[in-house]
Formats: sequence, C-alpha cells, structure tokens
Amino acid sequence: MKYLWTFTFLALMSITWYVSNAESNYNIEDNARAESNFAKMIVDGIKQRRPNVTDVHFLQLYTEVVEENKIMVAHFKYEIEEPTSSGDVATQTITGIAHLKSQDNGETWLVDTPNSVSDEINFLKGAQITRGENPVDKEQKTPTTESKEDQK
Repeated sequence: MKYLWTFTFLALMSITWYVSNAESNYNIEDNARAESNFAKMIVDGIKQRRPNVTDVHFLQLYTEVVEENKIMVAHFKYEIEEPTSSGDVATQTITGIAHLKSQDNGETWLVDTPNSVSDEINFLKGAQITRGENPVDKEQKTPTTESKEDQK
C-alpha cells in the first residue's frame, strides 16, 4: 500500500510540473493588441455618437481570457468630458464589461455583448438653482396684522 501512495504522489507531482511548465499559445502582445483595438473602438463610437465630446480617458482596461484565441471578457472604466448647453463641462464616468469573440484564431476581435454597469455624471462647475416666484409662497409670506392683544 505504501508503494501505491508513493506512485500516486509522484504521478500527481509530474502532472503538476508538466502543466505549470507547458507553453501557452497566447502571448501578452496579442492581449495588448486586443485591448488597444477595443479602446479605439470605444473612442470611435463615442466620437461618432457624441461629436461634442472633448476628451476620453481610460481609467481602467483589462481583459481576461475565457477560451484561448476565441473568447475574452474586457473590463473597462473610462471618463468623457463634454461641454453642456450652459457652457460648463460635464464629466461622465462609465464602467462596464464586454464579451469579445474571435472567429479567426485571435487576429480580430468582435464585441459580442457590451454592458454598462454604472454611469456617473459630475459637473465641473455646479449649477445654481434659485427659487422662483410662486403665488403660493407669496400668500404664506404676507405678514399678518394681528395685534399683541389678539395673540394673548
């Protein structure tokens, strides 16, 4: 029995050694190229749909390989700056994920399902909202003509 456990242990160790030292067909340059093309696709789409956007900053962009040279998941977070109608600049932060698929063994990647997880809008100069004249407010603000004797 002792020899069986020793043989099993050595077999598992050799399998682990083989798997950890096996070369992958996927390299970091392919991953960087896919991320760069995805970022360019996002920027081109933003400029096409919203021509007033002045700046696009990627705060986060990384991919994880689901199936080598076939399916990747891209995680992204970017910020766009766009002037508002009042002349101020609004910053919008968009966070999301997108599934990328390749049909030509990783040469080109197509976006399968982009999902925006959260949107956040910040105004660089806050807007001031003032209270307008309201007829109901005028009635509540009119002073009463009660005398001190009436109040007692």
